[in-house]
Amino acid sequence: GRDAATRIGDFDAQQLANLAWAFATAGVLGDLRLFDAIARAAPKTLPCDARSLATLAYAFAVVKARHSRTTSSSVLFPFVEEVLFPFVASEAARLVRTFDPQNIGNTAWAFATAGLVAPRLFEAMAAEAARKDLDDFHPRALAATVAALADSGVRAPTLFQKVAERDSPFATFDAQTVAHTAWAFACAGWEQSKFFTDAAGAVAAKAKKAHDDHDDDDANNNNNNNAPPDLSELYL
Repeated sequence: GRDAATRIGDFDAQQLANLAWAFATAGVLGDLRLFDAIARAAPKTLPCDARSLATLAYAFAVVKARHSRTTSSSVLFPFVEEVLFPFVASEAARLVRTFDPQNIGNTAWAFATAGLVAPRLFEAMAAEAARKDLDDFHPRALAATVAALADSGVRAPTLFQKVAERDSPFATFDAQTVAHTAWAFACAGWEQSKFFTDAAGAVAAKAKKAHDDHDDDDANNNNNNNAPPDLSELYL
């Protein structure tokens, strides 16, 4: 990590994003100087592509989620929040038509998990997601997208309608993604009861299967309270 930090100027945008992702997902967060160097270098590495932007946002959201209460993070994260994430938001909104479903899900998850509001970006991602075939979304990417939109207060009626109108909308969802999606629709003021009936039926079916498989802990984990779900659970 220290050696890489001294050579950051030699990295292009994708290499910086990959480096941040590798150390963040591996949980190698003890020395934040590497992440500080990446955060300061990334806005200077134009042009960035969709994958680089989504990966950067995802990596730094993971770092913040895991390090937000440490003393060392207090030096890093003001810069990340004031410079890096606004840079990602601006570039991502500009390039949103090039984002694939996973890029959209990762970016939406990252900004929501980091507690950052980027209305222009979220509106652009909602419109782009609605244009795509929802079957191309991994269930967690789709759940992260709608939950992040709801959490940020961005209205996306076209996307939510398209999600609700899918045949067997929860067939490929696990219980956690069903819960996050249902919460998002409730926050959005969705009034079509069939969607929630389908969601309840999906959770019940998955809980029964878990019980039949002698996995009672997993079957009971989703009914503890009415608080908004923690999007940091949806690591994609």
